[in-house]
Amino acid sequence: MLINTLNSLALILYFVASGLLVQNLMQRQSITAKRKQLILGLAIAAVIFHGVSIHHNLWLANGMNLSFSNAVGLVSFAVAIIFILTSIRTPLENLGIIILPIAALTIIYQWVWPGQFLIMHTVPPYQGLHIIISLLSYSLLSLAAAQALILLLQNHQLRTHQPGRFINVLPPVETMEYLMTQMIGVGFLLLTLTVVTGVFFSEAIFGQAFKFNHHILLSGLGWLVFGGYLVARWRLGLRGRNAAIWVLSGITLLALGFLGTKFILEIILGR
Repeated sequence: MLINTLNSLALILYFVASGLLVQNLMQRQSITAKRKQLILGLAIAAVIFHGVSIHHNLWLANGMNLSFSNAVGLVSFAVAIIFILTSIRTPLENLGIIILPIAALTIIYQWVWPGQFLIMHTVPPYQGLHIIISLLSYSLLSLAAAQALILLLQNHQLRTHQPGRFINVLPPVETMEYLMTQMIGVGFLLLTLTVVTGVFFSEAIFGQAFKFNHHILLSGLGWLVFGGYLVARWRLGLRGRNAAIWVLSGITLLALGFLGTKFILEIILGR
């Protein structure tokens, strides 16, 4: 009963906060400091309720339940946190139009299809560190991908000389690209640590020694794409539409490597 209440409160707050952002967008107005505080305050409250619900679903008496729905919910929860922390100091609050509704939808998905996939009974500190690092890397890169989507829209409107509401309320393209690159830089470093620690802790965490498979292949390709983006940005000045497509390709590979694998095994094959 308590979890149902927490889920309901988190859903309402996520949708109200995103609704205020949409309303501001429709009015073609820049977000005032007072309105920004209100939106972020609602998002913070939603994240707190969401976090308690995630904890309840994730940690069971007989182990850690890292089912597909919990994995998706955990990533969206972390993305929401990073979005809030980033928006406090930078003008990125309009990303909430994408981030907050997705977080709300993952709550609904977890609520309706909780699933169960126990991977361990206890979590030693070094194994927990691997999970935290991987979660942070996926979250930062996912937030950068959300920026890439908006950059595509911004570039399309600028090329067609049809400035829409997004152009009026978002930071300049150069600022968006700079912040996206900063997130990718930190996310890539954490992704590298994820790969390294995964090699060492694979048997302890997942019950099998490290072995090459489609999950490793797709994750490795994603790592190469993001690394290639940083090199191309640094050496060739990669920008605009091509930069956004590069970022979206990288996050797609990572999503297929982790969440796609879990979706096929749990939802389609029922393992």
